[in-house]
Parts: sequence; C-alpha cells; structure tokens
Amino acid sequence: MKGGKVKNNILILCLNNQYARQIAKDLSSELEMFYLDINDILEYNLINDDMLDYAGQDYFEKEKLKTIKGLTQYESTMFAGNFELLSQDQNLETLAKSAVIVYIGLTKDFLELQDKNSDEKFKHTLLAFEEEDNFCKSSADVVCNCNGNLNEDLIIIKNELVKYYDK
Repeated sequence: MKGGKVKNNILILCLNNQYARQIAKDLSSELEMFYLDINDILEYNLINDDMLDYAGQDYFEKEKLKTIKGLTQYESTMFAGNFELLSQDQNLETLAKSAVIVYIGLTKDFLELQDKNSDEKFKHTLLAFEEEDNFCKSSADVVCNCNGNLNEDLIIIKNELVKYYDK
C-alpha cells in the first residue's frame, strides 16, 4: 500500500468458523506469521463459570473489548475468530486498525453442507446469509470468492493479498 500505514496483521473473516480457523492456520504457516484464535484468547482471559455472576455483563463486555483492543498491538499475526464475535459491537472496527480484513466468501450451499456435517459448537445458521455476506463484503479490505477447496482457496487468498499490498 503506497502512502498509508502498512498493516502487518491479517484477520480472516468467514461465515464458517471452522474453515476460517483452518485457512488462518495454513496461511499463517505459509506466510511465516504467528497464528492466534481470538475466541481462544477470550476464553483463556475471560471465561469463568462464575465471572458473569460476580462481575456482571457490563464488566464482561468491557474486559472483552479491552482484550480485543490489546490484540491491535500484535505484529505479524494471522487472526481468526468466529463471525458472531467479530460482528458484535466495535470488534471488527477495532481489529481493522492493525489488520487487513480478508473475507473468505463461500456459497450458501457449501456453508449449509458444512453445517450439516459438523459437530462444531459454533454452528452457523444461514437464515440471514445475504445480510451477513453483505456485511462481511462491506467490512473487508480483501474479498476472496472461494470454493471450499482448501488448497485452491489458499492460492486465491495469496493472490488477492498480493494485489492488495501492491495498490
């Protein structure tokens, strides 16, 4: 990127959480970046069976935002997080300060098939697919139209990142 601050972190945004994590892990390895799952960090830092009972929802939300803001200090990191978390509050906007947001666009049919075959705790309901897809596209710096083939999608993403950084 000419003339602006180069963001050296990448955030993978996808409507399938499991696929986002897999893409982020593989891409971080290929690009020699640190991999970090935002949900794992939040769970490690914040989730406690008694936390909400003792501290309350407001405190929890403030601590979550503080943790997410802290992630903007990382360098050369590939982030993955579930769509539900990233679409809440100012989470995506906060991370966009230090990360290029890459949306992995998958078809509704592919996502439905993945949800049917998944035991994942963050199963995604696709009732609002169009709205969520549009939200992701409008929030992303880089939009990659992918097909669900991991190897092909990694090539697509790397090519789109090259185009983005050559701007």
